[in-house]
Amino acid sequence: MGFVGSGIMGGKVRGVNPAICSRLVVRAMAEDWTPVGTVEELNAEGGKKVVQIDSAKILIKEFANEILAMSNTCPHLGLPLEGKILKADYTSTGSIICSAHKTAFNMKTGDVVGEWCPCMPKLPFVGKMKEQAPLKVYPTKVEDGSIFVNVS
Repeated sequence: MGFVGSGIMGGKVRGVNPAICSRLVVRAMAEDWTPVGTVEELNAEGGKKVVQIDSAKILIKEFANEILAMSNTCPHLGLPLEGKILKADYTSTGSIICSAHKTAFNMKTGDVVGEWCPCMPKLPFVGKMKEQAPLKVYPTKVEDGSIFVNVS
């Protein structure tokens, strides 16, 4: 026995449970691409820039002729990877290194590369408080020189 649920544009979708259909509609809406600038602008800013999409600060970085997008917040203490004071280092193999504690993350996958928190600042309240966690990464695409990020 099938279900009849309302689909996109108010039509009926035969054989689909309405609860599933509503999740599909929400997912389709959430997979929107957000424009974040142009390749030309990114190059003018040295191949990296931080943008805000909703509540997320996203680091856009050009590496090996690819445009990559990742969270600009280190998963250890929530410090910015690229900020007014802190500036990340980058490796020739595609890793970004948090300047606060030297954890390296693969910019394509977000995976930790090497040791978690190998160099902690000498402060009494800072330590390996959080479990190892990957850096959040986001899909990107370039169309006609414009850069888009999907944060869903």
